[in-house]
Amino acid sequence: MTVKYCLAIVCVALSACTTTIRTTPTETFEPDAGLLQIDTRGLAWWQLRFKLDWPADEAPDFSGHLLVAEQIVLPILLEHEERFRLWRFHRRAGRDNSGNQFSLIFLSDPDTAARIDAGIRENPLASWLKDRSYITRISLDQRGAGELAELEETSDKEWPEEIQRSWPWFIMGASQAWMMQVQEISREKGLPGTTGYPGLLDHYREVASSMNNQWRNYGQHAYFHHISALYGYQPLRIRSTELKTF
Repeated sequence: MTVKYCLAIVCVALSACTTTIRTTPTETFEPDAGLLQIDTRGLAWWQLRFKLDWPADEAPDFSGHLLVAEQIVLPILLEHEERFRLWRFHRRAGRDNSGNQFSLIFLSDPDTAARIDAGIRENPLASWLKDRSYITRISLDQRGAGELAELEETSDKEWPEEIQRSWPWFIMGASQAWMMQVQEISREKGLPGTTGYPGLLDHYREVASSMNNQWRNYGQHAYFHHISALYGYQPLRIRSTELKTF
């Protein structure tokens, strides 16, 4: 039996008997289009807000958000996607100064923000809707103080820091999926080439109705169940304070 063969047997025996293994620290994982770390120097969080008309005696019409998303915001995303490091949508309606509002929140440099601001001012549909008070206000503002651009800047401060810093990627992925769903259904229903605001809004009401039905019928399995699977089907606390799994 050769010395080399004996050593091989010893190595195998030792590896079989050991109860520990040495690990090495991994590099920081901050996902991006190219799985690169984000250097936030020179970047800031910005929020592009669209306040929609909301008559006092009516419920909010969220279908207008879909109109703004596909017809005004999507071209912005396509034009500047290489300069957006992170982005997401935000939708809300409250009887306050913000009202019925659709927003694009994004992390970028001031030059990109200025280009977007100029592009919105020159957008024919945005101007047409604003002139007719269907959109009552459009604004672009920097989020946070000074040049602050921490990843967690727009996350809920009640969350643990680990969730605050990782959440922007989660919500960007969800926003991308939502935007694609809007576009797919809109294309299937056939948007009229020339139409007035009532026809335009009717189209997106149909799109919203289809999306609501899909959310109602498939949301639990497509979204809640699968994110629950990522966390090992662990129970979570919901507003009713009951523990449930999805």
